[in-house]
Amino acid sequence: MLAPLIIFAGIIFILLFGQTATFKDGIVGQLYIVLTSLIFLRIKNLLIKIFGSRIEKVFDFFGNKIRYNRNPMILIFYLLMVSVLVKFWFDNVTPDFATTKSLDPYQNLYLCLYLFFVMITFLFGVFTKPGFVTDKNNEQYLKRYTFDEILFFKEQCETCKLIKPARSKHCRLLNRCVARYDHYCAWLMNTMGEQNYRYFILFLFANLFLVSFGLYTVVRVLEQKVINTKMFELKFRDSKGNDMDIGFTFMMNYLKRTQPYTLGFGYLLISLFVIVILFIIYHFRLIWKNTTTNESVKIHELKSFIRNYQLQETQRKKGGHEEDTKGAEKLPKEEKNNKGIEKNESKSKNVRKRNIKNRTNKENQIPKNNIKDEVVKEKENIKNEKAESNLNNEIEKTKLIQHWEENIEKILQLNPKKFKSFYYQGFWSNLKDIFFPKKIKI
Repeated sequence: MLAPLIIFAGIIFILLFGQTATFKDGIVGQLYIVLTSLIFLRIKNLLIKIFGSRIEKVFDFFGNKIRYNRNPMILIFYLLMVSVLVKFWFDNVTPDFATTKSLDPYQNLYLCLYLFFVMITFLFGVFTKPGFVTDKNNEQYLKRYTFDEILFFKEQCETCKLIKPARSKHCRLLNRCVARYDHYCAWLMNTMGEQNYRYFILFLFANLFLVSFGLYTVVRVLEQKVINTKMFELKFRDSKGNDMDIGFTFMMNYLKRTQPYTLGFGYLLISLFVIVILFIIYHFRLIWKNTTTNESVKIHELKSFIRNYQLQETQRKKGGHEEDTKGAEKLPKEEKNNKGIEKNESKSKNVRKRNIKNRTNKENQIPKNNIKDEVVKEKENIKNEKAESNLNNEIEKTKLIQHWEENIEKILQLNPKKFKSFYYQGFWSNLKDIFFPKKIKI
């Protein structure tokens, strides 16, 4: 019973953290590719064998719609999960309240209050706008934060045709520029930005309180079951004839036989508790540093850029051949600019060619090789599929690397291990900035 719940918790952890800067280059990131793409591709190939090639276009359309576009599937999954857990609560946990002396008789009322808190924060998170940058408020947002000239510099959004304020980003799913962009939350089907990030934090705490309350109640119910049996008053005699007390293992085996569903429910709540706690710790770490999820990704890329540049400089001094590492070449200004412009102009054409090539039957069939090769291949496929709808982000990334190359002397003065956000102003000020953002007059 415990093993399936651990696997379930692991899958949720991978889906939540697999694409974060901390985990995406490691085993968690590879497992994320397996869960979201390789399994998807296996199912696709199986359906093609059963129904023929006609199903391929339909499967690609809906598959890419689900994986790479805004859709309510994760949101619906969350609501269904909460509904199933609440139903299980009333069917299996509530009947034991009468015999559990340590529980309050109004336990179900408390549950309803916690659920109300969860649903209120959920609705605010779903329907509150993140803070869109428009031509009417662009000047106000530009005055909010100064450009640090490292992660953010003055540039125009290729889609919105507006000067992007510092800490903003163009969200490809909403197709709008968002002030102090943090991330897109599939659980709330909304982008988290300056005006609604606080509701996301409150949503996490609401879920933490709900899960903690449920876990506390289940533990009390199971504890009362054990007390009623007077199990701890019993003794057993070992092979040497010594009297021994009833241990924890014996107690758990007893509960597995007599209360399997309630015990399994408790294990599930422990898994959810750990996941929510990790999520809260991650985001409070960002708040402590006054850094957004988007900025943490950029910092990760900046550290990689510095490492690659220093590595190539070391090889150049030793007389070795230069490696074509991402963003590591120090080119003359005109050549760098021409390279970036040519890359951006040909991006959409190359993307379409790659997509057509990747949709052939030969490419769709996965060879029987090891999982590492499949992960590498699928990463390239995902990159090609995403690139067509994510062209603005690719251009933004190219401009950022060009900016670092042009300011390489300033960049190399940074200490990657002790990199501190330019916008850091102390934890309490950071917290105030999150929960009480300044209103924008339109």
